[in-house]
Amino acid sequence: MSAPAAEPVGLALRGLVVELGRGEERRRALGPLDLDVRAGEHLLVAGRSGAGKTPLLRVIAGLVRASAGTVAIGGRVVEGSGRPVPPQERG
Repeated sequence: MSAPAAEPVGLALRGLVVELGRGEERRRALGPLDLDVRAGEHLLVAGRSGAGKTPLLRVIAGLVRASAGTVAIGGRVVEGSGRPVPPQERG
C-alpha cells in the first residue's frame, strides 16, 4: 500500500518578517511567520488593529517587499529569492 499523496501547498511562508518605516523609526509589523495553506483551502486573517494583517496581505500580493523570509505560491518562490516576482505575474 502506498501512502496518500500530499495535498499541494498553494501558499507557503517561511520566516516572513515585515518591517515598516525608515531609519530609527523602523518597526517590525509582522513576524517571523511560517504558514502553509493548501491549494483549495480558504484562510481567514483576523487580529487586533496593528497586528500585521495588511502588511501580510500586501507582501503576499507583491505590493510590499518582505524584510526577511520567503513567499511561495504554487511551489514557485515569488518573494525572498533575490528579485521578486511582480504582482501581475504571481497568479
